[in-house]
Amino acid sequence: MEAGVQVQDIFKTSSVTLKTNWQNQNLRIHDYADTPFFRVTFSYRFGNYSKKERKEIDKSRFDR
Repeated sequence: MEAGVQVQDIFKTSSVTLKTNWQNQNLRIHDYADTPFFRVTFSYRFGNYSKKERKEIDKSRFDR
């Protein structure tokens, strides 16, 4: 059994403000995080699960 928790900026504290005043250009950009999330995952493997053996890839032809 495996369990996991992942949290990203759930309080929306990540924001970026850019201000540029150069010659005749006055620019102001506000960028806010728009994807805060809280994720909980569980996984359970039934029976006598085991990973399959995988063949090694032949990389000899890539060496020059």
